[in-house]
Amino acid sequence: MGKMRTYEIGEGRLSRSVMEGMHMGEGGVLLTDGGRSGMSVSRLFLPALVAEQPGKRWGRIHLEYEPEEDSVCTVWAYAADRKEMGEALSGRRALAEGKAFLEQAGHRCGSNCRDMLLYDLQGKYLWILIEIGGMGRGILHDIRVEGTGDRFLDTFPEIYREEGGFFHRYLTVFSTLYEDLQKEIDSVHRLLDPDTAPLQLLYRYADWLGIALDGEFLVEPLARKLVRHGYALCRLKGTKESLSALVELVLGRKAVIVERGLLRVWLSEEEKAVYNRLYGCGAQDVTVLVHYQGGEQERAGLLFLLNQFRPARCRLRLVLYGDKSRMDTYCYMDRNARLCPMPETVIDRGAVML
Repeated sequence: MGKMRTYEIGEGRLSRSVMEGMHMGEGGVLLTDGGRSGMSVSRLFLPALVAEQPGKRWGRIHLEYEPEEDSVCTVWAYAADRKEMGEALSGRRALAEGKAFLEQAGHRCGSNCRDMLLYDLQGKYLWILIEIGGMGRGILHDIRVEGTGDRFLDTFPEIYREEGGFFHRYLTVFSTLYEDLQKEIDSVHRLLDPDTAPLQLLYRYADWLGIALDGEFLVEPLARKLVRHGYALCRLKGTKESLSALVELVLGRKAVIVERGLLRVWLSEEEKAVYNRLYGCGAQDVTVLVHYQGGEQERAGLLFLLNQFRPARCRLRLVLYGDKSRMDTYCYMDRNARLCPMPETVIDRGAVML
């Protein structure tokens, strides 16, 4: 079977479309304005699709529509061999007069359907109008038009090849399933790419690398980043470099790692007590210091990941310190030490002079 031509309605074509009551978001996704602007009807008129030859019989249109409230998504289409016949549907007139023209000369494909047949339409040029009625906001994406109705009709004897007939429409059910499955097969490489794989597969890939990604703290962009760099991190597992790399990957900040066993031992008792409180008492204690003002959930999530890469027998502690601190805590002159300003006071209001 030959490869069926599919017309993908991407960002380039959508940018040349005429829209009313909707706007284009990231990745070519269309968002209806709905209640935001008070409009009850949103319309999208696509520029003409051009076939290879005149008299083209079109196959089907596929789209994904996700309404937030009760609404109706209706599709009209019109085909002709001469582009001049569609001039009435060009420019801003497409919204003012296009619907009336299509209701008379065109074809109503269907409402609230993912797949709609275009067998009744023949012509080199194809115009499509999509109308969404309702006050709720919705999302419209993955719009594509297939050039022929199905792959299977030509495999039968000529007596069965009645274009648009019952048998043709019956075969389209299986052709649609076949095309959708073939599209998944053609894009199977995306399942192996950390940037495009489904979230559940990312957890499986991380498990293969020996990295646990459990917990609600892990947002999807961070999960993809960890899987993408997982191999390099695993090569450094158990080293100081792996802890530094992991902190920079998760928080985007440089970490200072203090190994208690490498600190000087000729300390006074008072200094030793402070060091022990800040960095631990044993030679296996390691403290990861990050100049980052984060919440407890971020700290717990990062510590969960760091414990998977820490050296054996290491007792790890993680400290996220902000811009303000006080003496005998995690206060460093070149990082977060600040001079406290004198507050304004008023006599007889309980002010205390220090």
